Amino acid sequence: MLLLFVGTKSELVTLLKRMDKEFLIKYLKDILPLQQWLVKTKMDHSVLTSEDDGRTVVSTINGFDVTKECFRQLGVHESLKEGIMDAVASLFQLRDERIVDSHHSVNSNRNGYRPRKRCKYLGASFWRVLLEGTKSLDQIQLEYFGADWNVDNHLHVYLYLSSFDADSVDPWVLVQINLETHHIVYVDGRIDGRVQPVPQALAEYLILVKDLLQPLLSALDPAFTNEWQCTIYRETYFELLNNQFDSGVYVTALTYFLSVRVPLFFNNNSIVRLQMNLAYWILVGELPI
Repeated sequence: MLLLFVGTKSELVTLLKRMDKEFLIKYLKDILPLQQWLVKTKMDHSVLTSEDDGRTVVSTINGFDVTKECFRQLGVHESLKEGIMDAVASLFQLRDERIVDSHHSVNSNRNGYRPRKRCKYLGASFWRVLLEGTKSLDQIQLEYFGADWNVDNHLHVYLYLSSFDADSVDPWVLVQINLETHHIVYVDGRIDGRVQPVPQALAEYLILVKDLLQPLLSALDPAFTNEWQCTIYRETYFELLNNQFDSGVYVTALTYFLSVRVPLFFNNNSIVRLQMNLAYWILVGELPI
């Protein structure tokens, strides 16, 4: 879609804010009937069902293949698997790159121009590699962050990982690392960060998370020290999860709201709508801006 705009800078800002507001409203509403039909068609079993049916790739997002078996998880009461969480991280990464590129093309010729800071989104497979220790730090840095990584050009790192509850069948949580304030935030849909003290198992897990991230952060940011704080997300805009299968969709919503820093209220009644939206965005391979 090509958007042509003629007007002042303030008028352009007003237009962009209105477009963003419209998207946020649509985010919490049902998608169009045609989109619903597309999603449900892809979720259904093939007419000629076979053993290979579940391995059929319905979408490829930035190198991550989403199979039909994984995609169907968005339509049933079942915890999302690693493949979906990797795809979600890729969707946010592609969205961030589009925004940065658009910001540069619109503003690069203006006096005092400052590049928009980027974010890095890492899927569940990254955390598994970090836990398993199967790759060296140099390999991880090159593969996931690139040879041209510059911490001064980045604002946040977002990471999907498994929760401290080893027995959980629905494990997904989010870690947000602020590279400017040197603050690590742990976001768990079932933990209220205002309740103190935190469970002992969680406190120990936070130490583990920080210890695992320390070598990487030290390599990525020369300013990293052990004094970086790791705390529980404390905002009250989101109701706590009340089931054992929606944590993946929940942290997806949290990722969006945290990335645009818009404090919208979100509750368990929003999950079904969000699942349908997320399924559609995975099929088309991008998030709306």
